[in-house]
Amino acid sequence: MKRIKSFIFILMASVTLYTGCNDEIDIYAEYEDIPIVYGLLNVADSVHTFKINRIFQGTAAVEDMAKDRSLSEYENLSGQLIEYRVDGNADTVPIGVPMNLEEIEIDNKDSGIFYYPEQKLYQVEAVLDENHIYELVINSEEGKITRARTSIVPQNDVLLADERRYTIGGFNTFSQSTDILIDVRPPNNAKIINALMEFRYRNEFQDGTVSDVIIIPFSLGDYIVSKVGREGNEAEEITMRFTSRFFYQTIAENTLPIVEEPNVKQRIPLDETIRLVFTSGDQEFYTYVEVSAPPEGILEDKPIYTNVENGVGIFTSRSTEERAYGMTNQSFTELVEGDFYGLTRDRGFCYLTGNDDRSCF
Repeated sequence: MKRIKSFIFILMASVTLYTGCNDEIDIYAEYEDIPIVYGLLNVADSVHTFKINRIFQGTAAVEDMAKDRSLSEYENLSGQLIEYRVDGNADTVPIGVPMNLEEIEIDNKDSGIFYYPEQKLYQVEAVLDENHIYELVINSEEGKITRARTSIVPQNDVLLADERRYTIGGFNTFSQSTDILIDVRPPNNAKIINALMEFRYRNEFQDGTVSDVIIIPFSLGDYIVSKVGREGNEAEEITMRFTSRFFYQTIAENTLPIVEEPNVKQRIPLDETIRLVFTSGDQEFYTYVEVSAPPEGILEDKPIYTNVENGVGIFTSRSTEERAYGMTNQSFTELVEGDFYGLTRDRGFCYLTGNDDRSCF
């Protein structure tokens, strides 16, 4: 999930390159209002947040200007989110009343080269329809109209080929030789899908109390959807994979041998031990991430990409889905006993079933 989670960083890095490295731009030219728009809609959300700034310009040091809020934020800005339905001719028809953006102030922005911790954002309350198109229209204090449109990546639309087997028999994490495969059919409109797996457990202490849920994440990577699904036309299935050694080694690297934690009696896996998290982005999202990624060579010249008219940045959509499962008996045996890889046998994990000395209860 690194690419998707670092979306704002990519956006700001792109803008910095746009203003600081393009030899066709005169940094001392007359002021021009250039809005920077970041908006990522999610059909599962009822409140949607946008970051709308302007490219700061001036003659002072870049580091100093980046820390000055007044150079980056608009004092007076209005905006609307407009909903459209698509008719049979692929034309869009506005429906309902445009939804006005509300200005908010937050005080938990992370530290960095830009101003913090306070920053201005914009929100709108809206229940999105995955079959509709949405347009963001912004009117800056300079009177400049900026707009962008996006379709919606549906929620609860990821299909797993082995869903029934996972639900009945558990998710398998053990194999002596072959990779563990996860066959997935992405949701409609998804061009890129990121997969994250989580192993979840609690520590039981010597006094009988238990810890909060502890999560060990495993990144399964980004996958490109070669055939994007549309209504009535399914996406091409993709296969995700990982190795058993990777799974058990990651657990071992994120836990101590039980003898080194004398206050911990045992580690108890959750009933739904494994959680899969799929984050899907549309074509605009994929293109923006690809074009904004750092060049692979000194001679590679990447263009600035944006789908924002009269501005820079990105307005697009994504969806996030989670599925939780228990583990297979074979997977538990390797976790607790470590007979094959030997990576987690001393970590103090216990069986959720049974009545021997390695069972949890």
